[in-house]
Amino acid sequence: KEMNKAEADAIVQTGYPELVPKVYDTADDYEWIVVEKVKPYSLRDDSWVEDFFPELVASSKYKDDPTRLFQDYLMMRRDELKGGKQSPDPAFEPQQRDIWAADVKELGGEEAKKELDERMNQNPLFTKLLDLVTEQELGIWDIRGGNVGRGIDGRFVLLDLGYGMETGPKGKPVLPE
Repeated sequence: KEMNKAEADAIVQTGYPELVPKVYDTADDYEWIVVEKVKPYSLRDDSWVEDFFPELVASSKYKDDPTRLFQDYLMMRRDELKGGKQSPDPAFEPQQRDIWAADVKELGGEEAKKELDERMNQNPLFTKLLDLVTEQELGIWDIRGGNVGRGIDGRFVLLDLGYGMETGPKGKPVLPE
């Protein structure tokens, strides 16, 4: 019941209804919820990345793992937004500069990243998703086959991303009390 309530309430309250299944009804005590039927991508199916974010896959050096590419790029962009940084500067810790440089290298270098940023900024779905994961602090690793799908109208839909879960020891999610 608590997970149903957390999911139904979070869906309504996120301000991003186009990215989550529509909630049609709930029991007063949240014993059940009725949501839009979504066709999920299977756990090992990476085709969702190309289906919804073709600009990203087309520009990448590591097309063999589109989900990892998507997650790494989304995390990089989220971290830039949260830190207000577009590239490393002296304020970055040395380890952060090294990680940023390795991530950018995987994307093909700084010029390739800049071009990719420009293309991805023109994808309204990506910018909305970036806003959502930044605002709601969603686990980017959960955006993968099995947790994404197509809504009844063909749109990209996020599934079961741990709404209402809290962080426990060592950062592992735990169910709410």
